[in-house]
Formats: sequence, structure tokens, C-alpha cells
Amino acid sequence: MNKNLKRIALILMVFVLSLSFVSLALAAPPDHARGGDKGTPPGLVDKGGLPPGMHGRTVDELPPGIRNNPNFREAVERLMAEEEPDFFIVGSEYIVIPEEGNKTETYKAVLRDEEGIEAEVAEVSWSLADGQAEVSINEDGELVVTASAVDSTITVLANYTTTENDEEVSYAAQLKVTLYKPTVSSIEIVGNKFVALQEDAEEPLQLEYTAIVKDQNGQVMADKEVTWPINDDWEFDFDEGTVTIAALPAQGEEITFTLTVVEDTTSVIAELEVVVYHPVFEEIVISGAAEITLPAKGEVTTEEYEAVVLDQHGQEIDETIFWSLPEGVTGVSIDDGTLIITDEAAEGSFYLWAYCEVDDFYSFEVTLVANVAEETD
Repeated sequence: MNKNLKRIALILMVFVLSLSFVSLALAAPPDHARGGDKGTPPGLVDKGGLPPGMHGRTVDELPPGIRNNPNFREAVERLMAEEEPDFFIVGSEYIVIPEEGNKTETYKAVLRDEEGIEAEVAEVSWSLADGQAEVSINEDGELVVTASAVDSTITVLANYTTTENDEEVSYAAQLKVTLYKPTVSSIEIVGNKFVALQEDAEEPLQLEYTAIVKDQNGQVMADKEVTWPINDDWEFDFDEGTVTIAALPAQGEEITFTLTVVEDTTSVIAELEVVVYHPVFEEIVISGAAEITLPAKGEVTTEEYEAVVLDQHGQEIDETIFWSLPEGVTGVSIDDGTLIITDEAAEGSFYLWAYCEVDDFYSFEVTLVANVAEETD
């Protein structure tokens, strides 16, 4: 579902951004506030992808500007139909064929009710749609793979029948499982790529890095050994993933180096460029809903906004954020990132501003749209 939600979010974002070119601002930000153009506000929808409160609903309940546009409506309608099913299988999608003996993986069937509560189902009929003689599954969902199995993709099937409201209801689910013999494909170096020095940073500075070897399906190969080559030009100590920097860079300067790791049995290598630096303010990025439906008479609507302060390398800086609105925006206020909209607000666009002690205002445009239900009544 996450991939589909991200695609929906992108569709919604493109549409709303296109509207921003023709919207009329109730109050444009002052010149010094236009620093917001330096960032790319990711706001529009909640972190789940769909607008808040839209999960599990129909496309007719989307904002009017989306549902009434045939191009966006068709795409959103198609993607919403692909959301997670109510009955599904939980278990590994990749199984390494054992070199000898058997390997067992257990699968479970889960049923999600109307309230979104998930529960494991016990009385399930398990089977394989396109298996091979060397692979079997029993009544408990235990999939057994023998050493003689070959690389392939099999389909695990789960069928469940129950009674709901005095009626017999059947559920079915399937899960594709890849059987394979692993080979080294890649190495991931885990550790800080950007090391922002705090004012109280002490010498020597020690940094830890680890290497994770992965196979052709992105699965971890824990039994593989790696080597960390040492660069003679480094002006610091290095020992098997541990970096010790005796002298920190001066203000305005950086230390940059590249770590290399090699898997011992193959030629697969990985590199990670590391930057040790003193952070400097670069921009503020604001996220939140770009379009809000006006509340009904006598009601109040609230929306949460987030502002992140970034340094010259795009890393977050811990700074206190202050929020404000331009004068003349009736029925709207903001309190620590919470936008409060009363029934006195009118349709149109305005900017909300975020700033910190080290720089000027950054802006984010918000559009208030009519409450269709209220107008109908």
C-alpha cells in the first residue's frame, strides 16, 4: 500500500501546485519572506499519502478540485482500488535454499475488520499454486524447502471461511515467494555520511561504521567477511570501521574522506563519502496541507504544519521555530504550527510564515476552499 499512497500523494501534489499559479493571495508575503522559494515545501498530505481522514474512503470524498477533474480522478480512483486487502498472508517473501537438509518458514493469515483491527486467523487452508516437489506447506502454514529445490517463484495460497451476520463468508489471499541460492550483490556502509559538529564537540572525535553484505534480492548475508582498505593520505586513525579524528576542522572548514569496504570472496565493493563540518543555516522547509476546506457554520477546523531548519548539507538543525500570519487574514490564526480556521474565514489563498532566530521568514501558501456540503444545505 505504501507505494500506491506515495503515488497518490504525488498526483495530488502536482495538481495543487498547478492551482497555485492561478490562485489569488489574500496577503502576499513581504520581500524578505520570499526566502521560502529556496526550499521545496513537501506539504500537501499527511505522511500516509492520502489527505487526513481519507484512508478507506471513496474517490468521491476527495477534495472538490481533485474529484471533479477527470484526469486526476481516474488516476486516484485506480490507485485507491489497490489498497491493502482485508485478508492477507504474513511471512517471508524470500527464502534461501539450504545447502543441505531442509529449511522451514512459517506463514500466518491475518484478517482486518472494518475498524482496521488485525487478528491472526487459525483455521486456514494452506496450499501452493505453482510449487515443486521439493517444496511443501502443511496445515499450520509451515513451508518446507529442501536442499534439492531450484531457483523459482512459488505462490502460497490461504483460504478461510467464516460466518458473519449469519452468512457464510470466504476469504482468499496469495503471496509470491522467491526461492534462490544467494550470491553477493552489494554492500551497504552504515554510519553518518554527514557529521555536524556541535559547539561542545570534543577531541578526539570517534566515528563508527559497519558494513552489511546483501545478496541479489537485498537480503542480508550475515556470514560474509569484509575488509576496510586504509588510505595512506588520511590524517586520522582508522581501524576496521572506526574513525578517530584527533584535530577537528576550524570554523568554516570541513574534513572530507571516502571509506571503502570490500567483500572478501568477491570483487564487490562499496564507498561512502563522509563530511565532518560545522553546520550553517541554509533554509527552512515547511510541510502541511496546501488546501483546506472551510469549516461549517459554528465549527472550527485545525491543521498541523511542520517546519524543519536545514544546514548547508541538507541536514536538520535543532532550532526553535516561530510562526506567524500576515495582517488581514480574517478568521485564521496559528499557534505553534497549528493553523486554526473559524467559520469567519473566506475562500482564497494566503501565506503562513515560519522563521527562527538565525534567518528571515520562509513562506508556505495555503488555499481555503468552499465547504460544498455547507453550500448545499
